[in-house]
Amino acid sequence: MNADSDVWHLVAYQLLEGPALNEIEAVVGTRDEPETWLDFVSLMSRRFPSTLSKASVMADLQQFGFRGGKRAVDAFGRFRTILNDAKSVKLAHEPAETWISKLPPALRSHVQTEVDRALNAGEELSFEQIVLCSISQDNRRVFNKESLSATSEGCRPSGQTRLRKRKSDDEEEDHRTCYNCGKRGHIFGNLDRPTCPEPATDRTLNYFKRTKGDRRRVSKAEGPESSKE
Repeated sequence: MNADSDVWHLVAYQLLEGPALNEIEAVVGTRDEPETWLDFVSLMSRRFPSTLSKASVMADLQQFGFRGGKRAVDAFGRFRTILNDAKSVKLAHEPAETWISKLPPALRSHVQTEVDRALNAGEELSFEQIVLCSISQDNRRVFNKESLSATSEGCRPSGQTRLRKRKSDDEEEDHRTCYNCGKRGHIFGNLDRPTCPEPATDRTLNYFKRTKGDRRRVSKAEGPESSKE
């Protein structure tokens, strides 16, 4: 740093963002405002006890793992954040080795096979190539799984399709309300072949009396429920 040590803390202010910047803005002009670089470091350490250190980054690397149901590309986004932290604290480590060790078993086996194959051919895969191999294989796995699911749905026996349709029809019928008795689950039908267990009410008889001139419109499937007064 080329700036005089007396203003290091002032220079650091310009590099802050997010919560750290908010903390500094809150103390500027108060007796808690840092006057030296050491004051600044002390303030940051007190307000942010999880401030990056080699120990904290190493712990993050050890605790890193794939989350259930998440894609490799999502996991790498989190892993890359830890790598940036490791770079910030100058932590020496082997990102490729750590990444491979954290992969799910099947994916780890595939990637390790590709790494070994390259070594046998006299080539060593870079970390970027290893990550790309992981993400590509995981994408293929997801694609194949979705394709298999779609194929299985398309090959479902027609009997099951008819069963689902019949169930849907039954559910629709259960939601119908009888014009005659007002109960759900059935319709009245017509005067010649009523399907309602209750005797025809005056309201129902009047309905059929009004429609007597065009009785053909009244069927068992429709009945008075298909018309509105």
